[in-house]
Amino acid sequence: MANLPRDYRPSVLLDAGEFNAVQPTLQRFSAVRANDMGLQYAVTPNGHEFVTKAAREWLHQPVSQTLSQAGMRVDWSFEATGPSAATGFAMGTTEPTTLRNVSSLKNVVSMEASSRGSDLGRTHLQRRVHSHVKAMTTVLESAAQRAAELRQVNSFVTRDVASQACRSSLTVQAQPRMEQRDVTLIDAASAHIVQKPAAWTSGLALGAPRTRSHACGYWLSANAVQATERLGMMGVYVQRVAELSSLDVETYQSSAAATGNGTTSISLARGHMEAAPGSYYVSMNQPLAFLAAAALEPDTPYSFYSHGILSQLNETARVVALPQIVFEEE
Repeated sequence: MANLPRDYRPSVLLDAGEFNAVQPTLQRFSAVRANDMGLQYAVTPNGHEFVTKAAREWLHQPVSQTLSQAGMRVDWSFEATGPSAATGFAMGTTEPTTLRNVSSLKNVVSMEASSRGSDLGRTHLQRRVHSHVKAMTTVLESAAQRAAELRQVNSFVTRDVASQACRSSLTVQAQPRMEQRDVTLIDAASAHIVQKPAAWTSGLALGAPRTRSHACGYWLSANAVQATERLGMMGVYVQRVAELSSLDVETYQSSAAATGNGTTSISLARGHMEAAPGSYYVSMNQPLAFLAAAALEPDTPYSFYSHGILSQLNETARVVALPQIVFEEE
């Protein structure tokens, strides 16, 4: 899955799947899901606004209109959350852990389309397949009609992302917006369409951002082979240091306090270091800079450090001034 977009460099990506129609909605709300299709375009920290706008206007809107015209009921992609009805529903995550969001950080216009019924067996199968066929056909038609505009967006965004190195700010992590919303369901007793008020976690806006300065790049130790391989698999450009090189850096310091979200509290310490031959450098002056940052900033639940791909905090550092490095020839 990582190799495909790296090798083929798509302009548009549609992540097609299914959602449960019955449980846990029936148990918690005495109703089942009513929508034939759930749609959600990519929204994630540091996703470029032009990519998000293109996904909303050139994917989500035409697919939603086509399905509605075909007699399908369309809603956002969402699932029941928490142990009780009071906790409501949540749209898909805004973290860079899904195909649509990771693709957005690769500057690909991306959306998820999930049909009703992963727990229905063959019930309503023709209608469910038809909803996907309509969605996929519409995405292909829209991409063909917008081919020139998609190329323009990609050309601008790749240059704009690369130009952010050493300046501006980086959103390390952000939270989805909490709201109240009436959700359309089918009442289990009467089979009537009903509106159920519920707590709603939106996946369309980000709040409470935790930010830090945007680095010039990231240094990785010679031991961080697995991390460099993963980055390369995703299309991130990684270079290997050939000669001892002086770097101005911020290193990560762990504190004993936990953050409550599965990560350790981390502070930054400004300093100077010598990058040894055989270590690695990931420049932020590249189109996939924000994808690399999502993997390498350690204090998130989705970072390489949190997942054990980087085993020690001292295996990476933020480079905060443009370095003079001699790299190995490829």
